Amino acid sequence: MTNQAFYLLWISIGLISSFFIAIVVMWVYSYFHMIAVTKIKGTLEEMLSSYFSLEKEEDQQDVARKLNAYMKHSILKNEMFMELIIQNGEPFIENNHEQLMKLYEIAGTKQFLIKRLLSKRAHVQALACRHLGDLRVHDAEMHIYKLINSKDNDVIYHVLLALAKLGDLQRLTHILNANSQNIHLSFRAVIEIIAIFKGPKDELFKATIESSDDYLKGILIKASADYQLEDLGEYYVRYLNSTNINLKIACIRALSELKNPAYEAYVIGMLEDAEWEVRAAAAKGLEKLGTSRSFTALGEKISDSEWWVRHNAANSLVLIPGGKEYANQIMKNKDRFAREAVMGVLALSS
Repeated sequence: MTNQAFYLLWISIGLISSFFIAIVVMWVYSYFHMIAVTKIKGTLEEMLSSYFSLEKEEDQQDVARKLNAYMKHSILKNEMFMELIIQNGEPFIENNHEQLMKLYEIAGTKQFLIKRLLSKRAHVQALACRHLGDLRVHDAEMHIYKLINSKDNDVIYHVLLALAKLGDLQRLTHILNANSQNIHLSFRAVIEIIAIFKGPKDELFKATIESSDDYLKGILIKASADYQLEDLGEYYVRYLNSTNINLKIACIRALSELKNPAYEAYVIGMLEDAEWEVRAAAAKGLEKLGTSRSFTALGEKISDSEWWVRHNAANSLVLIPGGKEYANQIMKNKDRFAREAVMGVLALSS
């Protein structure tokens, strides 16, 4: 064996040995870390259970102080403690909110999270916002609000999420109104924020809709449609005159969800819009809102130049009580497209 081959053999043995030792070290570390985490979790669970089982406030405060001493200066213990509370679910947090707020104060959880909001790392700030919202740590809203000028979109999202969970109508609407053009969140993200808002949703919409841009208006109206808030009908009618297609479509759908005959004429009027997408939405909306007063207008739209308008008009006409008889009369129409639209819908509904 040459010297070169001998050296290569020893190098290979050394590399293999190093790799094996690294695996063993990692396994040993993971094993002992798991044992340590399990022990910490057990201790925290026992102390948390003890806190809620005690009746006297003095005894509870004593447990809270012990928790403070146990978790102090340990990020892992604080995070595990918060997760234990969150895992109990929203009903538990809401039903025991007063006791939990006292626990957060004495155990140092509130101070821990507020301090984390000041971190220079965006993901730490975002996580702190999430925990403050999930735990319903009130009186922390002002500290959360200070992060609204963050350049990190994930932080902005979690700021809004936390304020929504805390039901902070004033700060949430101020951000959506004043910073709407600087908020670059997806449609689903904004819908989520609105959905989890712990406050009167109609008040949130009223305080936000008029001052926001068309993009956010459309999202707000789409979100409000699911809650069938009758008080918002006047806003939906007003923005039917918008030049923004998506906003007009959102208003049509929201009016349709209200199922109030008073708004039928407004939706019928949108069947004459210059944009086919708006006409299609109006034809679809009359499926829920329409009455016999819609028959003539829908009958005319069955001859529309766009297939989706024809299809939606025919479908709505057939679904409105008494509409099938009217649709059968259209079968005698000389317009081939109108006949085909009605025939297709009747075939599917039979």
